[in-house]
Amino acid sequence: MTISDLQRPSPMVRSGHVQLSIILRETDKATLQTQIFDQIRSMILNGQLRGDDPLPTTRELSVQLGVSRNTAVLAYERLIAEGYIRTKPYVGTFVSPETFCSSSISACSSFELSSMSASTSS
Repeated sequence: MTISDLQRPSPMVRSGHVQLSIILRETDKATLQTQIFDQIRSMILNGQLRGDDPLPTTRELSVQLGVSRNTAVLAYERLIAEGYIRTKPYVGTFVSPETFCSSSISACSSFELSSMSASTSS
């Protein structure tokens, strides 16, 4: 291993999970878990994260951000409750497939219409 190997920037994808670009500000009036929630939700709604994209585990996220695991868990629980992400037991946490079209309303509405008509015709 050379010195240049040690100075290489970390990759954006590690072991199949995205390393999220979240900036936490202690001076912000919002709690850390709210800041995490807001930023992940924004990434989903802006199309930076799409349906079925993998997310870091709560342990990975808490280490990346330097917060307690409980803070990451609470942010993820809120994202799950509001339908932005979902978990697959023993597999991981992923962006909900229903949210992949949030950045494009016309694509989303045509997708929802085709899904609804397909489900009613069966």
